[in-house]
Amino acid sequence: FRLEAVDAFHELAEDFFADGGPAQEVLLITEARLRADEGRYGVRSEQAASGHRLKGDALGASAAYGEALTSCQRSVELYRDLFGEHSQEVAGTIHNMAGVLSERGELDRALEIYGHESQQHGACPQAERRAGQGPRAF
Repeated sequence: FRLEAVDAFHELAEDFFADGGPAQEVLLITEARLRADEGRYGVRSEQAASGHRLKGDALGASAAYGEALTSCQRSVELYRDLFGEHSQEVAGTIHNMAGVLSERGELDRALEIYGHESQQHGACPQAERRAGQGPRAF
């Protein structure tokens, strides 16, 4: 699992896990950051939305797919409220949700989300490639 640095905290986490730290440890860091951001910026802030998205990624990497989807859905709700339905943030998080569904083996639901994302936000070749990378091939 690899974090992409978005600030000094994430750079620290990225350095700490540069050699591929366990997803469970990444989850602990993302949960701590989410709690701190919600306390500092509020539970309906952009930082909280980003935290839920990162937490969903970490949960997905830990194969906790149900929890990952719940966290991503919370992120989508916050991003919609903050930036609107057609924002890049909403599209990116929906893309992550479809990836979790694909990993979970729910390829039909993943493709449905990818199709909706393409209609709402334009075609995404990366999403189309990723849809075929789940546990089952079509």
